[in-house]
Amino acid sequence: MMVVAFATLGCIASVDAQTAAEVSAKYTKGAELLKLKKTAEAIPVFEEVIKMGSSAGAEAAGFVTGAKKTIPNCYYALGMGLAKRGKLEEAIVKFNKAAELGELYSDITVTVKSRKMTSKAYTMLATQAFNSKDYAKAAAIFAKGYKANPKDTGLGLNLAMSYCEMGDAKGYTIYNDIIALGKTHSKYEAAAVSANKKYIYYKMLDANKCAEAKDYAGFYAGMDEILKLDPKNSTALMLTLQVANNSRNFDKVISYGDKAIAAQTDLATKGDATFLVASAYDNKKDKVKAMEYYSKVTAGNNIAKAKTQIDLLNKEAAAAAK
Repeated sequence: MMVVAFATLGCIASVDAQTAAEVSAKYTKGAELLKLKKTAEAIPVFEEVIKMGSSAGAEAAGFVTGAKKTIPNCYYALGMGLAKRGKLEEAIVKFNKAAELGELYSDITVTVKSRKMTSKAYTMLATQAFNSKDYAKAAAIFAKGYKANPKDTGLGLNLAMSYCEMGDAKGYTIYNDIIALGKTHSKYEAAAVSANKKYIYYKMLDANKCAEAKDYAGFYAGMDEILKLDPKNSTALMLTLQVANNSRNFDKVISYGDKAIAAQTDLATKGDATFLVASAYDNKKDKVKAMEYYSKVTAGNNIAKAKTQIDLLNKEAAAAAK
């Protein structure tokens, strides 16, 4: 009985074993399907080549290598076909599979180009949602693409903007990541500049909302974040003076005053900033400093007011001297 059992096992082994010729024939079948542009049908054939080649020995190694090279490119080709027909979600599935197999079979080229196409497909899908102001949907799609390729700064910028449009602070985190990426390589510098500008833009909007709600702590915190990124931001500094003046926080006006004045490139705005600082000193009863700053108001909307205040302070000084 033992002899019969061994003989049976031997028969099974001989049936399962593959020859290089059989692997070659299978590979040829897959190649013929590709020539006929039957890409989807070719994939399982090349998968079978890989399985068969594992038992066919060294003579079949070339066919196995060829199959491993071919399959990821087949998925890529299927993805491209779907994308051209506007079937973006289906295309993404194929591109992801191509990238996955490219990594598995050490084909960096197909992995990189598949990830790029995945990013483009996600961008197209999400842009449609963004343009319809469906920011939640846009963010969900952009997030998938950004996760697949976190160095795609275009996706990152769009994702951050979608979050910020919803009032989600995660947008600022993405902007900061892109700003940091800009320090690692020159090819990311332009994106980092855009991220910096957008970060400031949305922070400014948030700060304005805080000011309107009289949440001054939130307003100043937002301004400080902006000024860390752009210490000479003339708009942020001028807005800080105006809000501080309107809320009668004269110490805050004075603390930001000289920086705000120096940052203004427009003479009229510089004059208005100077007047606010002068008024702050005036309200603090520091007549000497008030006179100093009023006398520097030579442009803007407050020239006449500054002169009036100077005359008033001079009269007060004269009356006090009698």
